[in-house]
Amino acid sequence: MEKKRKGISAVVLLALIQGFLASSAAVEVQPSINPAKVGQTVTLSLSPSATLKSGSWAAGDSLIVNWIGDQQAVFPSHTGRALVNVLTGALTLSSVTVADSGVYVVQSSDPQLSASASITVLEPVSNVTLSVNETELMEFNSSAVLRCSVSSGSSFSFLWMNGSSEVTATDRVQLTDGGATLTIVNVTRYDQGPFRCCVFNPVSNSSSDSVNFTISCE
Repeated sequence: MEKKRKGISAVVLLALIQGFLASSAAVEVQPSINPAKVGQTVTLSLSPSATLKSGSWAAGDSLIVNWIGDQQAVFPSHTGRALVNVLTGALTLSSVTVADSGVYVVQSSDPQLSASASITVLEPVSNVTLSVNETELMEFNSSAVLRCSVSSGSSFSFLWMNGSSEVTATDRVQLTDGGATLTIVNVTRYDQGPFRCCVFNPVSNSSSDSVNFTISCE
C-alpha cells in the first residue's frame, strides 16, 4: 500500500511539473519595439494574453517589479520608468537607455508560468563628420585619406559613397579602423568624388557632408 501511494504521488508530481512546463513553453514575451532607440517606450507583452493575479519581472537577476492583485511594487532601479499591467502582466519601460538592453523574465504563480525575451536599446547616430589629409592631389602619385567620425551612436557601421556608387576595397582602396578610414592609393582622375561617409545602425542613419578632390597631372 505504501509503495502504491508513493507511486501515485510521483505520478501526480510529474503531471504538475509537465503542466507547468507546458504552460511556460506556450507563453512568449513579445517586445513592442526591438531594437529600440534610446528614449523610446517599450512594452513587453505576453502572447497569448493571460490574466495574471500575481507575478514579477526581472532584468537578468535584478528584480524590476512585483505585483499581487492590483498592487505593484517597483524596485528603486526602475522607479518612475517601469509599470506593469496587473491584469495582463505586460511590462512597460519608458525612456529606455542602452543599459536597459538584456534579457527580461516574467514569472507568475497564478497561473504558473515563466517566459523571457531579449531586447536591445541603441543610441541613434548623430553628427557624422568627414576629414581628409588634403584635397589637392597628383594623379598616380598621391594618396587620399578620408576619416569618418561620429559624436554619438552605438553598434554602427560605415558605408562610403563616391557619387552614387558604393566604395569597396580593391588593390588601391583600403578600408580600415572598422570602415571608418578610407585610403585611396595612387589616385586617378576618377577619384575626384564627391565622397561622403554614411553611418547607420538598426534604428538610425546619418551622412557627412561631401568632399571633392582636385587631381592634377604632372
